[in-house]
Amino acid sequence: MTRAVLTFHGIDDSGSVLSYPPAEFRRWVAQLAASGVPVVEFEELMGRDHGITITFDDGMRSVLEHALPVLRDHGFPAHVFLATGYVGKDIGWDI
Repeated sequence: MTRAVLTFHGIDDSGSVLSYPPAEFRRWVAQLAASGVPVVEFEELMGRDHGITITFDDGMRSVLEHALPVLRDHGFPAHVFLATGYVGKDIGWDI
């Protein structure tokens, strides 16, 4: 059985420990698509022996700007987990 939940935060070139560069993300998603490993929603992953779920923590704007178009191009689902108490506010993180 090989299952994985891969979690990202920001998809940007800031160099933050919470970010992943957009060019690397595009390359990674293309390689994942070429691998044939199923990319599925979390609920489906729990009923499979093999597959990957992609998640994003904290709802960074860069997920919408950089990750969503790439995921759509490949038909990959993803989950975004939001810290709803901070929507529209400055969280004060240095990212």
